Amino acid sequence: GSLPPQVRLCIEPEQLRAIVTVMLLTADGPRGTATSSSALPCDEELQFELSFPPQYPHRAPKVAQLSPDGRLQVKNIPLERLTDLRWRPAMGVGDILVDLVQSL
Repeated sequence: GSLPPQVRLCIEPEQLRAIVTVMLLTADGPRGTATSSSALPCDEELQFELSFPPQYPHRAPKVAQLSPDGRLQVKNIPLERLTDLRWRPAMGVGDILVDLVQSL
């Protein structure tokens, strides 16, 4: 699948991870639609890390929010699609990113 327009993706295959940047836009933001019910300023960027286990795609990746400088994980993001019961090897990174954006 294609990436949501407010998402940038930087894949680091040698580290088994991808860095995801999501722009949160308000309903009246100039470049997109509302993606968050919280009162965040227009164009705030959040960074996330998708870490892929060596058994990927048979095991789901993990998603963690990163600090603004991108150096530290500040919290894990539970996505229902990434649970052992819901994960399927045919699911792609695009599916995960759509779920991530919808959860914000």
